[in-house]
Amino acid sequence: MATLQDHIAATSARTRQRPWYHLNGEERLAWLLVLPWIIGFVAFQLGPMLASLGLSLTEWRMFTPPKFIGLANYAEMISGDPLVFQAFKVTTIYSVTSVPLR
Repeated sequence: MATLQDHIAATSARTRQRPWYHLNGEERLAWLLVLPWIIGFVAFQLGPMLASLGLSLTEWRMFTPPKFIGLANYAEMISGDPLVFQAFKVTTIYSVTSVPLR
């Protein structure tokens, strides 16, 4: 009958991961083939999304350095602009009607 010690030792031995430099040929080829997509995703999707998120939390007047103001831009947008909710409404209606038609 197996003891708890044997089970723990067997489990920890099976779950230990190899470092990336110990990959076999097929695994290296797979990463090599996926790498251009990962680089493109970071450069053209994730990078600009994070940059725009960072800029949305600042006040920046083109010729002055950006000043961090946190969520004040979003608070001003929601409380100060009456067209925001109309824009949300129009966008929702457009999405709900156009997506099923495709």
